[in-house]
Amino acid sequence: TGPCIGVRIGDHVLNITDLSASHADLFAGPILTPAIAKQVFVDASHSLNAFMALTRPAWREARALFAALLSVDSAPNLPASPSF
Repeated sequence: TGPCIGVRIGDHVLNITDLSASHADLFAGPILTPAIAKQVFVDASHSLNAFMALTRPAWREARALFAALLSVDSAPNLPASPSF
């Protein structure tokens, strides 16, 4: 497939590149919009430089989304995808 970006939270790893490519609508802002998520996680999937160039509030927003997606309470609400 090629390089991808993942994040580990607890015992789980989320493939952010696949998530951003197939479910960009989950990035609902206010900072990380679907277009920005695609730009920093899919188009630049070989590096985290574009993501790290964003502000600390963007990093917090991303981490909150990823933690919510990996939490036990929200797991049944995840979109069906073999990627994550």
